[in-house]
Amino acid sequence: MKKINICLILFMTMALFACQKQALDKKPLDRISDAQVWENASLIDAYVTNIYSRIQLPYTYAPNPTQGELMFAEAIVSDEGLTPHTWHGIYPRLFGVIAPANSHYLEYWDWSIIRDINTFLENGAKISTNVLDPVVKKERIAEMRFIRAYTYFEFVKRFGGVPLITKAQAVTDPKEELFAKRETEQKIYDFILTEIDAVLNDLPTDVKTQRFTRWAALALKSRAALYAASISKYGSVQLNGVLGIPASEASRYFKISLDASKALIPASDGGLDASGRFSLYRTGSIPGNPTSYANTYYNLFITEGTSESIFEKRYRSKDLGNSLNKFENAFTPTAEFLNSFENVDGSDPIIKFDGVVVDQQSDLWMKREPRFHGAFRWDQHPWFPGDTMFTHNYVITKSGNTDVNPATVYFKGNGQRIRGAGNYATTGSPVYRKKFSRPILEVNWEESTTPAVIFRLGEIYLNAAEAAFESGNAAEALGFINKIRDRGGVKPHASINMSLIMRERKIELMFEGHRFYDLKRWRLADKTIAQGGLNGRPNRIEVYYDLRDDKYKFLHRNAAYPNPTVFKPGYYYHVFRQGWLTNNINLAQNPGY
Repeated sequence: MKKINICLILFMTMALFACQKQALDKKPLDRISDAQVWENASLIDAYVTNIYSRIQLPYTYAPNPTQGELMFAEAIVSDEGLTPHTWHGIYPRLFGVIAPANSHYLEYWDWSIIRDINTFLENGAKISTNVLDPVVKKERIAEMRFIRAYTYFEFVKRFGGVPLITKAQAVTDPKEELFAKRETEQKIYDFILTEIDAVLNDLPTDVKTQRFTRWAALALKSRAALYAASISKYGSVQLNGVLGIPASEASRYFKISLDASKALIPASDGGLDASGRFSLYRTGSIPGNPTSYANTYYNLFITEGTSESIFEKRYRSKDLGNSLNKFENAFTPTAEFLNSFENVDGSDPIIKFDGVVVDQQSDLWMKREPRFHGAFRWDQHPWFPGDTMFTHNYVITKSGNTDVNPATVYFKGNGQRIRGAGNYATTGSPVYRKKFSRPILEVNWEESTTPAVIFRLGEIYLNAAEAAFESGNAAEALGFINKIRDRGGVKPHASINMSLIMRERKIELMFEGHRFYDLKRWRLADKTIAQGGLNGRPNRIEVYYDLRDDKYKFLHRNAAYPNPTVFKPGYYYHVFRQGWLTNNINLAQNPGY
């Protein structure tokens, strides 16, 4: 989403006074007075729209191509995928570290939106009923408080404790207010949860609206409380509580998360919602037909307003779109990620890849569970009109030579054409993402109109399962997990443990911006890749076609990037830029930097 320039608001203000006859009587054009904003419904709407346009979302598009999609960036610094691109500074794994110098695109430190929300809230009570209907006024105030809580969650999940500012600051304020100290991480989480409770009943309830609703607030409560609980259980308290939450608080936060989750989950699935407002998306699924389940999972992310969508951002023009279709080949899953998927019968197909020989590449993937097929495509799987898809790295000729020239054409034993090298990059694996993307290729940036689902019921079931299990109720957790697996067309689990819950989140929520922060809140990111962490070199898969026996042959490689990833324990909290520390001498840098 792009920011609405203040010039737009100025233009609206100028238009209101265009009929004035005396030029000297016109208001100054370099500012808008309180009276002009808070006494005009159009200006109030423009103010609120501006705040909405600046929200940090997982699908946020950065116009600078060296930044790319935030969602992709988070996927690539997690263990989900690899990239062929080497844009300077964009993907720290290319440089061997995740922080601090190369991780600026993971930052979020926008205090201007907090200041502008506080300004709105301080003036909201002054808005006359002649300007805004009392119900609308109450909703707008609730929306602003919710967006402030949402923004603080984006701060705290990155930095831990941050300054808590709930009034519009002025240059005349005391220095201790202007240069606020960091509050404890627990206080920030408690502020988020308390604010949600305070505005819950004042927020809009229409599930079709593009405004934040009561249901979105419950979804954020489910997510934020789960983060706080995990940090309490798996983290440690540092800097006198500025980082970390006492372990004694874990059970309280798990209960808050579980209660908020169950308020959204249908009563028929073990929740408390009897309204039928939301349900797991099952359109098109036919029992016993894995292909139909794969199509359902795929359609969930390209269809507006599904039964599962709690809040989504919809795009109506290329000026406000995303680049998911243009760069649908920008990254590929790691070998480890591919091996996280089960077969459709629930068995584990751990493939070593090295030395695997098949007639067609699809032979390796066809038994995987439906969500695999709904999220990926591979060799000879056309996508947009005119597309061809060959994902081999090279060809071994009949004379035993290696050909890496994509312009060279050979013929397989069955008469099918094949080139010296495929036309799709194979940095990570010969499997490519199709989740989120329509079967078209956009020519320019920001042209995709695919909706960005910010909160969906699938995540809420997984939040509930984790919170229930951590609270000692394994049976309830198993029920929620199996509902997700049933919707995905996968065999149910007979029992549950935390490893299975983690794995289910990894698969169900792949590439949705959760994985990197899940590994951080579970304090697993500083482990090796073999231990389920990020340290080391992610493995890639190499595949070539051997004309001597007309077979595809796979190799398992450990050199996807030139340097191994280094995630230190200090990186669980993001680095503060030196400029921020200079501007506010009361900020304290996080340990490890």
